[in-house]
Amino acid sequence: MDVFLETLVGNLPGIAKRLTVSFYTRCMILDASEPFGLRLAGALQPDLFLPISGESARMVLALFSGGVLLASLVIFTWREYTGAD
Repeated sequence: MDVFLETLVGNLPGIAKRLTVSFYTRCMILDASEPFGLRLAGALQPDLFLPISGESARMVLALFSGGVLLASLVIFTWREYTGAD
């Protein structure tokens, strides 16, 4: 289900695309390819895909991963130790 939603939202135009992991992964790939002189081509046209810096993409993914981990820990602890179902 997650792969389906990631693919669906990743192919949407505009701001909805910035909610997907694939957007930030592509930003990091573009940032890493810059020293080699590689440019956007094909489906990743500059007017359709507005990347952010690789460092910003790493920060967003790290914060998102940490937030999900923290939320999971809180939910697990609450359900496990309070007896809530």
